[in-house]
Amino acid sequence: MAELDLPSTAAWQHLDARTGFEVATFEVTDAPDGTPPPVLVLSGTTTAVEDAQAWVVSYRIVVDAEWRTREAHVHGRSAAGERSTHLEADGQGRWRIEGAPAGHLDGCLDVDLESSALTNTLPVHRLRLDVGRRASTPAAYVRALDLRVERLEQTYQRLGDGSGGQRYGYSAPVFDFASELVYDSDLMGSTTPASPSACSSTGERSSVTRHIAHHAPRREGRRAQRHAPAWDPSAEACRCVSTTPSQCATGALGGCAGPG
Repeated sequence: MAELDLPSTAAWQHLDARTGFEVATFEVTDAPDGTPPPVLVLSGTTTAVEDAQAWVVSYRIVVDAEWRTREAHVHGRSAAGERSTHLEADGQGRWRIEGAPAGHLDGCLDVDLESSALTNTLPVHRLRLDVGRRASTPAAYVRALDLRVERLEQTYQRLGDGSGGQRYGYSAPVFDFASELVYDSDLMGSTTPASPSACSSTGERSSVTRHIAHHAPRREGRRAQRHAPAWDPSAEACRCVSTTPSQCATGALGGCAGPG
């Protein structure tokens, strides 16, 4: 984890089946018991409207040095009221929800929030797949509206890199859903599906997110700000007009098509 050049903040715009915005922060800190190695705390909020329902979900996720989820606090608000859930994991595939054993999650190493684009990146960091390699990696899947926790079987396959960064084939058979994920140099994502459940059983609806900004921690000899790409909202797909070409990532789901 220490070798990764992580931003201190990142943001995604959720499009199509869901309209919303997500902002997250990243902090490397000591483990709860104060012993090394340190852990990474991912804190964020998504606000969105989906199927005429408005909701907001906030999260605080702790991952260890191997990017395994060790804890997740999730809080949601909607017209139905407020809800919260607390998940704990031992890093070996055993989970507890609100302190009670959750046997249906045995073998899962990642949490995956329906409300979040960020959590798609956790298995990407953890698996570190070589090009051509494929891995089945079930996740503890937290629904957006009621925060129900389910087991989600999913598969990642590392494809050949594109001009926008690393490419992965993603599938979640229970939703009859498959897509391509594109990740930038921070592996935070440039164009990704917001969640497989945003698709119907035939896969006709897809909710897409675009990673539109991140802010790098201030370091000597390095610019503290990385500018976000902008796009022409009247264009069929976004037209990246960023002065930072590396921010203009090409994605199969409608990402920016390059500078200018």
